[in-house]
Amino acid sequence: MKTKALSLAFLCLPFSAVSAGAYFLDMGGGARAAGLGGAFTAIADNAYAPYYNPAGLAQLTQTEVSASYAQLLTGLSDGSNLGLSQLAYAQPLENGKQGTLAVNYQNFGLSQVYNEQSFYLSYGRKILDFKSGGSLMLGANAKYLSHGFQPGSEASNSCQGFNCTFGVDPVLAGRTTQGAPDADLGLLYRSSGHLQAGLMVEHLMQPNVAFSGTDKLPLNFHAGIDYSALWMNLTAQVDDMQLADGTQGQDFIIAAERYFPTLDYGEFGVRGSFGYGSQSWRQLTLGLSYIINKLEFNYAFVMPIGGISTSAGTQRADLTFRFGKPNPREVLTADLMDKARKIRNGLIPVGLNLGQIRPHDLSDPRLAQVRGFVEEGKFAAAYEQMKSLRPNLPKDPSYDILLDRLNLIAEFYPSFRKSKEPWSQIMFAGLGSFLKGQDQHAMLRLSYAESLSPDDARIEKMLSKLEAVTEIKAIRVNPNSPLGFIGEFLYREEAANDSMEYARVKQILANILYLDPNNTVALERLGSVNYTTKDYAQAVKAWEKALETETSPEEIASLKNYLQLAKDALARPQTSSLPGSTENQVQSATQPPTTQNAPAAPAPQITSRDRAEIARLYKQGVDDYAAGNYLSATAEFLKILEIDPNNAEANKALERINQVRGRQ
Repeated sequence: MKTKALSLAFLCLPFSAVSAGAYFLDMGGGARAAGLGGAFTAIADNAYAPYYNPAGLAQLTQTEVSASYAQLLTGLSDGSNLGLSQLAYAQPLENGKQGTLAVNYQNFGLSQVYNEQSFYLSYGRKILDFKSGGSLMLGANAKYLSHGFQPGSEASNSCQGFNCTFGVDPVLAGRTTQGAPDADLGLLYRSSGHLQAGLMVEHLMQPNVAFSGTDKLPLNFHAGIDYSALWMNLTAQVDDMQLADGTQGQDFIIAAERYFPTLDYGEFGVRGSFGYGSQSWRQLTLGLSYIINKLEFNYAFVMPIGGISTSAGTQRADLTFRFGKPNPREVLTADLMDKARKIRNGLIPVGLNLGQIRPHDLSDPRLAQVRGFVEEGKFAAAYEQMKSLRPNLPKDPSYDILLDRLNLIAEFYPSFRKSKEPWSQIMFAGLGSFLKGQDQHAMLRLSYAESLSPDDARIEKMLSKLEAVTEIKAIRVNPNSPLGFIGEFLYREEAANDSMEYARVKQILANILYLDPNNTVALERLGSVNYTTKDYAQAVKAWEKALETETSPEEIASLKNYLQLAKDALARPQTSSLPGSTENQVQSATQPPTTQNAPAAPAPQITSRDRAEIARLYKQGVDDYAAGNYLSATAEFLKILEIDPNNAEANKALERINQVRGRQ
């Protein structure tokens, strides 16, 4: 509310022809926005949204009826009484799915001298959903503006300068009422995170509201940005408008509000702002709220600290009733308060979080309907069903944990339609793991799903929340990485193997095989690490499974050789080796075993054909080694040793590979 303009315009209105910039000033609507200094363009989430940004009506899901009254600039030296009365009604269509329609009425009066009335018919709805999770809303106001004044007895005896004509001033002798249609347009962008941005263009039709001649209302622009959380808003706004003296000016406002819900006494709110701008305008505001059930009361005090020195400030109050199904904020607040009451009453142990107690098993026959909704991916319906069943279930915290987990999933995916796409299958499986209390597996699967569908911002948001409640870190991979999610795992496994962290190597490979049970590379490496740690039975199991999926003839031959070595080692008596023997030598876990671990073989007869094959294999092995393909190089040198077990060059090459891998 621009108090400097009000003082300049309306205090002199009865005595002169004021420009249209002094008429129909932006005085805002309601008391909550006034407590924020009018910085409401990027919030605009109640029935008074048309005054700040009609696009904000698209956010409403409940019917709202509100009445507001303001005493403007109390304590002016001339005793002027400026009053503002407002009525607002907003009706979401199909719970907001088809937008929201609103009707507003405003009456502004200056004592018994001047009066303005404004009628608003407004509509706002969401017009775009972005892949990032954000949305764009559009809204418009259709308005009819009318105003009038009482000329008073001095109208027939007016003066122009010092020349008293004792005639009637032409302005005062003309029409004493004037009306014109007008329109406003607004946009509101809501990101997938906590940010919103709004823009409103006011007086699109630039109506002529002059009592005599032509005097049009100027275009005004309002732009704001808001950071919102469940019980908090931090917002900033800039207003570009024509001032009452006809000049153009800009005002800047920063504001914040915070709500404090209680267990038994409703919800309290406090807000404030600081504004500064053209013509030395400075303003401080303070606002208070009280919400209980469907009733909300707001109060605001606006204090000008520049431009007007004789005013005791403005006071505004409004009362709002809401009808219909609670909005998401109210539902979440109610659920959190309900959980807090249970903790207070000892129904849930103090400090309980999602990771401390396993959720109740969905196979419980009493939860058949809940399980059915989960299997269909209808998590919001499953949550509502579980919530309705909870009062009749035993006082077992595991039911509350299941309810909390359903609520968390429904917050991001009220309904999840599973498709044949890999990310969708993995995502659904991850959500199922979370509901079963298998948090490690859930985080692994959901991280993998996020890497396969990086454009779905909801997965990232949900992963961040799950990290907080499970205390398990999600696995994040750069979407531009050429390795991909599984490739990144294999890279980390190689690093762990190089530092001989074999337990970590096994864990990483187990994670890969949990996501992709038939990953041939992971199976081959798992066989190698098990062979290195002398778990020959597991090595045989891994390599046999790798043989089922391996397609390269060369790799198949190598795997068969490794299998034979593992089976031979498994068949040998397990006795402790003498110090210095080859059995005591540790080799790289993910390199296939060499013949150092096998008993020495008698020197075979080497034919000319064998020598040619050895030369070819040695050259190929050297090329693979130079390219860094150590697994392939090892396979080539092992094939040489199959032909000539005592081949010194092949044995030296294998030792060199192990040394290089050990230094990396």
